[in-house]
Amino acid sequence: TGLTPSVRQRLGSTLEISILLSEHDKRLEDDVTPSAIRTGCTPVINLFSRTADAIPLNHRTTEYRIIADARAEDSLEVFSVDSVTVDELEGEPRSFSPFYSVSHETDSEGGGYWLATRRPGPVEGDSGLFRNPSEMYVSLLDPAFSPWNPGRGLLHMEVTCFNRSLPEMMSHRRDSVPIRFDFAGASGPVTAPECLVAPTPVLRNHMGRKNLWPLVSQLTLNHLSLTGGADSVAALHEILRLNDPKDSVQTTNLIHGVRSITAGPCVQRMQSAFVRGTEIRLLLDDENFAGDSAYLFSTLLNQFFSMYTSINSFSRLAATTQRRQTRGLKAWTWPVKTGDRPLI
Repeated sequence: TGLTPSVRQRLGSTLEISILLSEHDKRLEDDVTPSAIRTGCTPVINLFSRTADAIPLNHRTTEYRIIADARAEDSLEVFSVDSVTVDELEGEPRSFSPFYSVSHETDSEGGGYWLATRRPGPVEGDSGLFRNPSEMYVSLLDPAFSPWNPGRGLLHMEVTCFNRSLPEMMSHRRDSVPIRFDFAGASGPVTAPECLVAPTPVLRNHMGRKNLWPLVSQLTLNHLSLTGGADSVAALHEILRLNDPKDSVQTTNLIHGVRSITAGPCVQRMQSAFVRGTEIRLLLDDENFAGDSAYLFSTLLNQFFSMYTSINSFSRLAATTQRRQTRGLKAWTWPVKTGDRPLI
């Protein structure tokens, strides 16, 4: 904690934390209570590694459906493919590399690549564990993107899985007893974790050909797209919609809360040199953020913009709302960033 032993001895059983704010927010005052601050808490995500069922290779198909475990197929869904190996029964097992990678030159001698495709599940729309499911398929390719001609053998994969909508269903219980877990056959410092909030629903990416062109347009985003005017706002709206898995009325309202965006060159001293960067200024509509945080939304955009920073440069974001601007309050600012790292 950084407190000396003598100070800790004088402390009682309670600790008062004072957070000074520049303005009054009644909603924040009502929502943040002593129960909102707890020690020993950490976010939890429902992802775990697993060895998928082996798949016999044949000459009748060019892709194979990945089944994490046929005995629990209704509660396991593949999140990602981590490694692919082919056991040809004659000779040593052959490791395949992902086709979309930067290792083509080093792996060209092996001549084996894999490509994973995600599609909607066969029972989409069901109200059970299969609610809006997805299934993953894997294809084996050669360096020319042609199907790899397999011999006799088995396809082995290490995958990352999650339990479909099973955690979400636990939050629909009628009682108000907190959700607790026990670790089967494990020992350690954590024995019985408890969920402070209910598990959130699974958010799956949009699937379909209609998203192919917007996906390509996202790769062309740069500072020229943010020079100001109606076109820059529309471009940002489209990019944010593409990255919105919910596609709900609430998130659409937040996206359209961006009223203007301008960008221009700036210079800042970094250690012993001056560095050129891009300053981005956002103006948000308070009406679109009723019940939500415009500051948190801007913080996420700050991370997003930093991913498009070129080498030896940085991005600096300043955001405000129409109401704050009318009152003459300063815009929110964040430390300059290059990529996903803050500059010191």
